[in-house]
Amino acid sequence: LLGDPSQLAAVGSGGVLRLIDRYVGAAQLEEVHRFIHADGSLNVEEATASLRLRDGDARGLSFYIEDDRVRGGTREAMLEDLYTAWSADMAAGESTLMVAPTNDVVLQLNTRARDERIAAGIVKGRAVELHDGSYAAVGDVIVTRNNDRRIKTGKTDWVKNRDLWRVTKRHHDGSLSAVHRDTNASVHLPPEYVREWVELGYASTIHGVQGMTVDTQHGMIDESMNRNQLYTGNTRGRYMNRMYVVTDAVLEVDL
Repeated sequence: LLGDPSQLAAVGSGGVLRLIDRYVGAAQLEEVHRFIHADGSLNVEEATASLRLRDGDARGLSFYIEDDRVRGGTREAMLEDLYTAWSADMAAGESTLMVAPTNDVVLQLNTRARDERIAAGIVKGRAVELHDGSYAAVGDVIVTRNNDRRIKTGKTDWVKNRDLWRVTKRHHDGSLSAVHRDTNASVHLPPEYVREWVELGYASTIHGVQGMTVDTQHGMIDESMNRNQLYTGNTRGRYMNRMYVVTDAVLEVDL
């Protein structure tokens, strides 16, 4: 078993990793290797900051603030800033992801991203409906949400939960052909898997990104989040993790 008790707990009964560590014992990983500079060297400063976030040490936030990775403002302004920065990374060919606290905001961001990619001619052709009511066609980025060893992506690999893919073909039966964003491995996703376990991969909730690694991450932060969510959502990017913090509220106009 492998896991981090300081990330998000299971939807059902949880705590098994802490229980095993307490009564049986476990090996502890002590060095963080995820964060790297553009030249490929380890980003020790971000690794240290991430561990402080993990421990609930507010000093960990200083790194992100001093490195100009934090924006603050109204919810509407933060969504716009987040989307603009993500869009620039996407255009530059980065593996990038928007992270939001609720499913409604995720659907809003995914829909906007897809609409703009259709308008730009990047996404084209007939679409297939996904399990959350969104759609995907050739050119869309999708994420698989269930491990399935029956769907092979090579001699020794298979489709995994939270893998990112780019759709290359939409078949008449509703199945999709796709290429893995990191490994370039090809896969054919059966129609039943597409209907039940595929989502658009432009934006996701914090629970949805747990375990994922991308080049850059843009996360919306609001008052609904706790330390575990902040730590989990803000540590997905290899090269860059940015926070867009809702600090102001727009008051309703009283006519």
